[in-house]
Amino acid sequence: MQAFLASQNVRKLNAVFVSHCHTDHVTGIIELIQNGFPIEMLYLPQYTSDSDAERELIALIHEKQLPFRRLREGEVLSIGNASYHVLWPKEKATYMKANNQSLVLRMDYGETRVLFTGDIEASAQIELCTEQPDEIQANILKVPHHGGETAVLIPFIKACNSQISVIEVGMNNFHGHPSPEMLDALNQVQSMVYRTDFHGNVKLTLDKRTIRRIEYSTDKWRMLR
Repeated sequence: MQAFLASQNVRKLNAVFVSHCHTDHVTGIIELIQNGFPIEMLYLPQYTSDSDAERELIALIHEKQLPFRRLREGEVLSIGNASYHVLWPKEKATYMKANNQSLVLRMDYGETRVLFTGDIEASAQIELCTEQPDEIQANILKVPHHGGETAVLIPFIKACNSQISVIEVGMNNFHGHPSPEMLDALNQVQSMVYRTDFHGNVKLTLDKRTIRRIEYSTDKWRMLR
């Protein structure tokens, strides 16, 4: 991760959001902290877990005296020219498994919205699209749980109504993500899909009215509708 940031001329991070403390979501952040990469503030979901990854992360945070906060539904953060709306988790999500306690954030930059969904699955999505259908509408969707079958909920995908969807997934991954069901759901709303297994690193440049540019790092790519 640090090599990629350097390639983008990123020398510090103003804020880092950790959706939840599963290894595939925190290993890169742990490496940055271990290497002393400058991070001004770290944000975590409100719920703690007993995972080894979270224990390692919290120990490093204290060792490096890194500022951090835990976030819950209803909070709004202003960072630069963007605002970040915390839509999930809320207090009654305590009974849910770790994936469904992921941070869900909507970034607003002028009229442009990006929804970050962590690994939420259908049970959390049901509550979000039932209780906050207008809040989850976004121009860009970070597809939940790597596009896995357990994260497919058609009403949620329709409520998001995103023109662009990004699936973070490893090539030839063991789980077979993304699922055909997720790709079909995104096709139903005619969302343009970018996948890290096909496109490599996906970079979107925004302005306050629209998505200006989409770049990716590999020549092996396909556009999916």
